Amino acid sequence: MNAARALLCAPLLAATATAQTFVVNSAGGAGTHFTNLAVAVNTVPDGSTLLVQPGFYGEFHVQAKSLRILGSAGAVVNHTATQPGSSISQIGANQQVVVQKLQFARAANAPVRLFVGQSAGPVLLDEVVPAQSPLTIAITDAQHVQVRSTPLSPPGAAVDAINSNVVVIGGSLGPTTIGGFTANGLRMTGGTVQIADCAVRGAVLFSGFGIPAGIAMQGGDLRLLGLTTITGGVSATPSAAPAISGTGTVRATPSVVFATAAPVAWPAGVVLTTAPMLHLTANRSGAFVSTIVRGTAGELAAIAMSLPAGPVALPGVADAVWLDAATLTFPGVGILSPNLAVPVPIPAGLLAGTRATFQAVSFDASGALQFSNPTFVLLP
Repeated sequence: MNAARALLCAPLLAATATAQTFVVNSAGGAGTHFTNLAVAVNTVPDGSTLLVQPGFYGEFHVQAKSLRILGSAGAVVNHTATQPGSSISQIGANQQVVVQKLQFARAANAPVRLFVGQSAGPVLLDEVVPAQSPLTIAITDAQHVQVRSTPLSPPGAAVDAINSNVVVIGGSLGPTTIGGFTANGLRMTGGTVQIADCAVRGAVLFSGFGIPAGIAMQGGDLRLLGLTTITGGVSATPSAAPAISGTGTVRATPSVVFATAAPVAWPAGVVLTTAPMLHLTANRSGAFVSTIVRGTAGELAAIAMSLPAGPVALPGVADAVWLDAATLTFPGVGILSPNLAVPVPIPAGLLAGTRATFQAVSFDASGALQFSNPTFVLLP
């Protein structure tokens, strides 16, 4: 193990030494600690992991604690008609929450929310899936929320972000039916949203009235990266919405596609600039984290890995840095062509359950320093 990796591993081992794991199974049985997810969330100590087995569970509310809720195929959070959704709130700067592979539903297929709010610590929503009910991930006053790999399964999922810092990576956003909390794939009010390798679209309606844009903005900074496509909603009539509506600043890489039948892809209130930018994805697979950086061919790029930190603003740099200087390593350096793929080996079990942050960096043709979107993974 090299010195840089040893520097990273030492604090991670200390952070994970006391983590506890509990099994939640609605059917009970051997090895089960809880049959009720809400009771488990409220009872387990800070920093615990809940392994949620297939079954139906009621709403849950994570408040002011670190917690990992790891679902499995067939694990459904099924809300009653009087329960609008589940929530994650008041997560401190030194805390973190992960919700992975859970389905969300509500009685009579009514719209359901997963609310994230008033949080300084990071929240990762990974493969959160709507189950017959339109799902809105509603984010308010949260400093770092990452939504990953949300599949386009009927009736679809959407993100509603207010004064928050949000990163969406992979998957699809956009309601496939009307009647949800929002008819846009993304609705943002202020804050910063970064979208990478994601298809975002407005709802398909059956009349020409109020056809929604793929993204509706009320101020804020929107960054579009990688293989992202933004599509306005359509109807049975020839009417169509723009890809983006409202006011705000949009920055996009040249690879982003605006697919719309509207006369213009965005109105005069949307300021669009296209510039070279980096984009990074990282996915855990066994003892490796597979990373891919996309940017401008010929540029030198480096992949950085550390404990989570930030956001930190650097003079002359457009985007925030989410890396911890004390545990920073550079597992990959190379020339973009325009992609750079680097497998990052992780010693088996050494960093179990820990969240590592990845971000790429390069110099563009003008000499300006470019940082990618941040992304993080749970290490095996």
